[in-house]
Amino acid sequence: MRINDLQAWITVDGVALAEYSISAGMHTATCWIPSESDKKFCVHLKNTRSSSRALVNGQLSVNGTVLISSDLDTSVSKSSRTTSTVIDSVPSGPFASRCLTFARQANTVDEDALLEANVSPELGSIKVEMRIIRITCSISSRRSARTSRKALGDKQRPYKPQVLHEKSKKAAMGHTVELGEDFATEGESGWSTEYDVVRSLGTFIFKYRPIDVLVATGIAPRDALPQIASKETGSDSGNAATEIARLEAQLRELKGKVARVKSESSEKTFGFAHDEIIDLT
Repeated sequence: MRINDLQAWITVDGVALAEYSISAGMHTATCWIPSESDKKFCVHLKNTRSSSRALVNGQLSVNGTVLISSDLDTSVSKSSRTTSTVIDSVPSGPFASRCLTFARQANTVDEDALLEANVSPELGSIKVEMRIIRITCSISSRRSARTSRKALGDKQRPYKPQVLHEKSKKAAMGHTVELGEDFATEGESGWSTEYDVVRSLGTFIFKYRPIDVLVATGIAPRDALPQIASKETGSDSGNAATEIARLEAQLRELKGKVARVKSESSEKTFGFAHDEIIDLT
């Protein structure tokens, strides 16, 4: 997706994910992407009109939780005005990180989990906020190469995928984002910094769902289904939540057809007898 001179996209296995139903404005761009269970992904950010006088930073949030912020690389040649960064993991310690990974959405029958007030409205989304920042404090330290900056006012907290009640509307999402196992990273001498946000440049929102859910809801074309569904056979075939979402989408499509028939022929009646059996198989 693109907002003015800013670009953001997500890759899996080095291939950019398709973006469906893109909605782009002056400051916000939104789209849907197909997620694959147990697949690691990378978030790519680019600024094609950078300036040496402004430090651009991208803050990554997953399911409403801020995970990391990363500066766009300024070590480009003077002849180029393009800066970029790739976020593929989140620091979990001084010398360790965890990869960003799509995973199955965990559901439960525990009634205490049914409280919708505890479900973030950003559940099922990956958000990147691009902004110009100003460094306010730097302290020499020994840190991981991927240690994120800390912004004044950032509400960073430990990330833990939410378990949903199986009756929750969000339970039909099918997938969530998890952080993989710790892996070692090389430490380096560096600076622990704090900063102020000078100005917001744009926000990218990627809403992720299994490809069969995107197809069933009409977001993705039907010819997109075999490209990814075949890879997930066996891993997600038993995902009841995904199947429920597909059937619900089919039912909505049928109801829509009935409504169109009624509007096109006001003189005709259309309905089902009270004892008629409807076969949706």
